[in-house]
Amino acid sequence: MDRSLLQAHPNASRPGLTFADIDIRSALASRPCRRPDYEAEARAVAALATELGQNPSNVLQALVDTALELCHADTAGVSLLEGEVFRWEALAGVFAARRNDTMPRQASPCGVCVDQDSPQLMHLADRIFPALSAEPRFVEALLLPFHAHGRPIGTVWVVTHTSERQFDGEDLRIMSVLAQFAAAGWQLWRAAKLAEEANRSKDDLFAIISHDLRGPLSAIAGWIEILRTEQLDPAKAAKALETIARNVRAESDLIEDLLEQSRIIGRTIRLDPQPIDLASVIEQSADSVRPTASAKGVHVETECAVAPGPVTGDSARLQRVMENLLTNAIKFTPAGGRVDVRLAYDEAHATVEVTDSGQGIHADFLPHVFDRFWQANPSLTRVGGLGLGLAIVRQLIELHGGTVRATSDGEGQGSTFTVGLPMGARTDAE
Repeated sequence: MDRSLLQAHPNASRPGLTFADIDIRSALASRPCRRPDYEAEARAVAALATELGQNPSNVLQALVDTALELCHADTAGVSLLEGEVFRWEALAGVFAARRNDTMPRQASPCGVCVDQDSPQLMHLADRIFPALSAEPRFVEALLLPFHAHGRPIGTVWVVTHTSERQFDGEDLRIMSVLAQFAAAGWQLWRAAKLAEEANRSKDDLFAIISHDLRGPLSAIAGWIEILRTEQLDPAKAAKALETIARNVRAESDLIEDLLEQSRIIGRTIRLDPQPIDLASVIEQSADSVRPTASAKGVHVETECAVAPGPVTGDSARLQRVMENLLTNAIKFTPAGGRVDVRLAYDEAHATVEVTDSGQGIHADFLPHVFDRFWQANPSLTRVGGLGLGLAIVRQLIELHGGTVRATSDGEGQGSTFTVGLPMGARTDAE
């Protein structure tokens, strides 16, 4: 956790307990339900709808205030899943001051809620989730997942800190309504935030495009002038030609990234799906980046398992995916480091892992690593370039019906990018 979120409780984390010891979901059906207060609920929902339309950046906080009131809870919150941690995006009640603290997914009841994608009711959850230990104690916790694009992305929850208040089916009904608001509110908030950031970064983006286009051109022009006006020995002439070729490739890659992104946004991209040898694609990609890696002193190694069957895909696009991942890994790996590519198979999927020993990825950046132009933000780590390469990776892999994710133990700990492709993959290009 980012800070010492909660102090340990003497009765927390008892040895030998399992999830079944804290799971009391059956009580939601067996407990008598309190009488609905539809008038209060209608006022609250109307206020939330107004907030949703007028101030989406505040809707999640308004939602937890509403949950606290309607469910007569002691603490209420919205937890967003960001990589492998949950962040308390909105809080109300006893622990309101802990807003924006984080908790590892595996150490949080929210992880169970998202993994099972179903409502949860837990009693004294700190007995198996010691990171949740607190004073006052979390006696009962009612959690519901909410979704974006069909997948759970967070939870909305209420907590009691005494045994006098117990949640029932009426609380579950109210929280189900609020979970729908949470999904809508998150998506509107996210869209508004991205729009603000895009608008704010336009000038920076144009400056970066100009710089990245001008840099290779300046190097090319400089060496051409040297070749034209000076008598160079063979070694220096070879260096000049190699430098020119490298910068021509960099310029070509940059322009191709811009064109590819334009095709994806305009939905004019066309894939040519064929049965392919994924190992061959990986080896060709590795060969294409090895000169750059060698010049930097980075070793690139591949390990490809024998395929049990073909993967269907666009060979050229998948090679671009691999080259982008490898180029990204090399870029952020210092001299003497290494980049490893591993291809493995199971019955349904081919999995490619690209692991580097480089500077790693800060936890704040992980949720955005595949966002377009996000690297234009100089306050984040792994900065540089247009921030299109990894966005294109995700978009092309998703067009192949696959998935891609990034993991890192933090700055200085390297990173791993994992691509999953279904065997006999479908393609969703328009």
